[in-house]
Amino acid sequence: ENSKTIGLAVDEYLTALSLFSAEQKKEISDLLLNIGNGYSALGNHEKSYEFYRKRLEAGVAFDDQMREALFYENLGNAASRVARYAEAAPYYLKALSYDKKIKDSPWELKITKEMALLYQEARDYLKAAEYFSQALKIAEEVNMAEARAVILRNIAYNLYHAGKIEEGIGY
Repeated sequence: ENSKTIGLAVDEYLTALSLFSAEQKKEISDLLLNIGNGYSALGNHEKSYEFYRKRLEAGVAFDDQMREALFYENLGNAASRVARYAEAAPYYLKALSYDKKIKDSPWELKITKEMALLYQEARDYLKAAEYFSQALKIAEEVNMAEARAVILRNIAYNLYHAGKIEEGIGY
């Protein structure tokens, strides 16, 4: 039921997109974002990535920093889910750059773990362990014991797969 509603909304957004003139950049950008979000909710990550990229290429500024940070997180997620790991990394880094201004440690932890998982999926285990180590520091700073346990396991897993068994044993 929910996916049917989202699918109908995406269809309406696509229709609306064809009605705007090229000069209506803000409206077009908002529609591109909504279409990307819709496809993401439907699990169509290829289409989601396509429309997020179009939103990025439109070059229209966002109204606030948090919305822009979330956009870059979503763009990174979409790229990662279609195995475009090299493209996803800069989007996650851009999202993380906003944390310095927003100061939201749980969100920073989430993005840092997504970066780590991105490198793990790309089989760059040392880089994954590096980002999981950064995530561990954040989890310790905000006293998130449950997250800490999972992160420690992930550090050990990645060090093991990187051939750094001795280092992984410490975790």
